[in-house]
Amino acid sequence: MSTIEIPQSITITCPDDWHLHLRDGAALASVLPHTARQFARAIVMPNLKPPVTTAADALAYRDRILA
Repeated sequence: MSTIEIPQSITITCPDDWHLHLRDGAALASVLPHTARQFARAIVMPNLKPPVTTAADALAYRDRILA
């Protein structure tokens, strides 16, 4: 009878961040490069002041992230 070897650990080489607060301005510029190195994708939570309340606000924030 053969035995099945069960791994004792797994390695996630490029995970997703499903709840990322990048902020804006200097904090965005500081955090974003580190996040991009560690994660394949992210769901960004725009916890900003003033808050993102319109589609135009969201698109402007997206543009700042991608700049």
